[in-house]
This record gives sequence, C-alpha cells and structure tokens, in this order.
Amino acid sequence: MVVLRNPRPHGVEGSSETPYLIKRIAAVAGQPVPPDVPGRTVPEGQVVVLGDNPAQSLDSRHLGPIPLTHVIARVYRRMTR
Repeated sequence: MVVLRNPRPHGVEGSSETPYLIKRIAAVAGQPVPPDVPGRTVPEGQVVVLGDNPAQSLDSRHLGPIPLTHVIARVYRRMTR
C-alpha cells in the first residue's frame, strides 16, 4: 500500500476531493498491467495502483499508470483512532 498525490486535481471531472489516495501497487515498470488497466506493460518510472473497491475507486483502471513522482509514502500499518 502506498500514499500518492491525487493525479486529478480537485475540480477536474472525475476527481476526488482529497489531495491524497491510498492504493495497492499492482504492477511496477516492465511488468504486464492487470486486465482492467489500459496498456500492455508498465512504462519505466511508473506504477499501476488499484483500490480495494473497484466500483468506486479512482485508480489505474481509470487513470492508467501513475508516475512514481506521485508516490509519497509506503503504508506499513493501519492507524486507528
């Protein structure tokens, strides 16, 4: 799991209001992309990210591969209040 900058700024059609997204990395550069993602292989310097809720997730199924520069941090464990 990683935290990444939302590639679609707030106000752009299809964007989320949050500036950050938490997603799973499904494929890295050189690997084949999952069936629901456009393209055949992940380009250099990019990753494919997928959310746990495909029906409502803004992820690589809609955005394509994401530049590594958008990845901010790796998630190590879930935080609770």
